[in-house]
Amino acid sequence: MKTHQYILTIFLLTSSFISAQSVSENLLGTWEFNYVTSVSMMSPASKSYYDSMSATKQSIYISKYSNRKITFHNSGTYTQLFASGRSTTAIWSINSLDEIVVTTPNGKTYTYTITSLDALALVLTPKKSLEALGSTVFTNWYLEKQ
Repeated sequence: MKTHQYILTIFLLTSSFISAQSVSENLLGTWEFNYVTSVSMMSPASKSYYDSMSATKQSIYISKYSNRKITFHNSGTYTQLFASGRSTTAIWSINSLDEIVVTTPNGKTYTYTITSLDALALVLTPKKSLEALGSTVFTNWYLEKQ
């Protein structure tokens, strides 16, 4: 009986490691935010809020998110390039729940649930702290591999 438990424990640990490793390998590279698809994937509450925005406010979102590129480097660094040319760099890792954890140089942490990942597309769901709930219009980020 103990032998079976030991084998099962080793199997589960190995499977978890392989899963995290393959997720990391599939994430490597540059991904571009697809604005139109991300809007179509909004939760009903977010979509209602977005639709009620003025055209000016919607254009601000378009300029902030369109052509945004995220690069996951093999070294564990993360670069986000905005259409304005501004960029940010951070450290990324995969936690035990197969979530992406991004830590900025000042120690702020952002967690993203990987909703879907394949060779061409990545869907992330930003996780928010209680004080930040409701501050994100995009409930899902649809990114395409570049």
